[in-house]
Amino acid sequence: MIKQLNRRWFLLGILGLFLLVGGCSSTNPMAETQPAPGTVLFSDEFDLQTNGWKTASLDGSRVEISEGKLSLEVEKAYLDQWTVAGKSYKDVIILVVGQKELGPDDNQYGILCRYQDDSHFYAFTIGSDGYGGIWKKTQNGVEVVGGEVLEFIPEAQQGDLPNTIRVDCVGDQLSLWVNGKLIRQVTDDTYISGDVGLLAGTFADGDVKILFDHFIVIQP
Repeated sequence: MIKQLNRRWFLLGILGLFLLVGGCSSTNPMAETQPAPGTVLFSDEFDLQTNGWKTASLDGSRVEISEGKLSLEVEKAYLDQWTVAGKSYKDVIILVVGQKELGPDDNQYGILCRYQDDSHFYAFTIGSDGYGGIWKKTQNGVEVVGGEVLEFIPEAQQGDLPNTIRVDCVGDQLSLWVNGKLIRQVTDDTYISGDVGLLAGTFADGDVKILFDHFIVIQP
C-alpha cells in the first residue's frame, strides 16, 4: 500500500510538471468530439504484467515488465529495440521516467510517437552521455528531424541518473522536453497518427539495460 501511494503521488507530480510548462491549450471547435485538454488518455506504472505492451526475448534484445518497471535490454552493438502499447492517437503529450541500469553511457533511450510499423515512426531520445534529439524512421532509413546529428543536451542527467522525458506530438509540431526544459521543437508532417512506445538502443558497445517508469499519455 505504501509503495502504491508513493507511486500515485509521483504520477501527480508529473502531471503538475506538465501543467506548469504549458500543458493546457485553448478551446477549439472540435472540443466536443475529443477529450478535454489535460485528460489522461493512458497511464502505466508497470505494476501489471503487460497492460498491452509487447514483451519478448528477441535475437540480441529483451523486453520485460517486472517489479514496477519496464526494462529494455539490448545486447548487440548498433541495435535499437522498442515496444509499443497497442494504442492509436493523433495529437498527444507523452511523459516517462527513464534511466540506465547497466551498460555504457553511449546509448539512447526514449519515447516513440505515431508509430505505424517497425519502419515508420518518430523517436525522441536521449543518451546516458547527454546526447539526444528527434528522429524518424522511414522506409529509407533513419533521419534526424530538424538537423543532421544528435546534439548534446546539458539538461539531461548523465550516467545512471534518471531523466523525465516529455514529448509533444501536436499537428506537425514535434517537441522534446528533458527534466522540464524544452530542448527541441521541429516541424514535420510525415506521420499524423499512430501508436506510442518506448525505445532503447546501443552504438559501438552493446549490453545496455534501460528501465522505464511512470508512463503517461495526455490530451494536449
